[in-house]
Amino acid sequence: MLKQMLWLHWKAVRWVMLPLVLLCAGMPLAAMRLSQTTGGGDAYDMIVMIELWTPMFPFLAAFTGISMALTAWVWDHNGRHIYALSLPVERWEYVLLKMAAGTLLLAVPAAALWLGAWVGSLQPIPEGLHAYVLSFSARFLLAALIAYAATFALAAGTVRTASVVITVLLATVIFGSVGVEFVNGTFGASVPAPLDVIKAALTRWPGPFNVYGGSWMLIDV
Repeated sequence: MLKQMLWLHWKAVRWVMLPLVLLCAGMPLAAMRLSQTTGGGDAYDMIVMIELWTPMFPFLAAFTGISMALTAWVWDHNGRHIYALSLPVERWEYVLLKMAAGTLLLAVPAAALWLGAWVGSLQPIPEGLHAYVLSFSARFLLAALIAYAATFALAAGTVRTASVVITVLLATVIFGSVGVEFVNGTFGASVPAPLDVIKAALTRWPGPFNVYGGSWMLIDV
């Protein structure tokens, strides 16, 4: 049964998986190459360049997990859940099998990220710096799994509901930041931007989403 779930999910996500794998493999490799070229072999300059790339990886992990979760329920929603109801398994068992299949597929982009980070770490690194390929890749996988689990629960209702929730959240961050910047610049106020509020919530209080904060440095002292 798990094999069948894995196959169905793969058919739904395969065209999304290809660009994700390329991004996951290419971003750490590009970060290492550009930091080495721009930094000129200087440890401080290399760390500064790597820091410019670090905000992209939590977003990539979240996007990977969300994409995997939204595609997990495509076949069910298109078939109005008739396929699931016709199977000789309990509903809870069916959901667990479906979630397990997506979890296994998440290992593919995570492995691509590890490969890109490992290849990038093979280039000369200034003395005193170390590449943390394994911990970096493990953090990415954990962040993707958390995004996958949260979106999977939303998408179990309808993909439209999950899409609306995610769209509203993104719109609030984008347009809210513009509005806050206008208010602060016009009236001299100090209203925190939505992105700052979210960042503070992710980093100041312990919880599953805390993984998105903290250090995402691929190389460090």
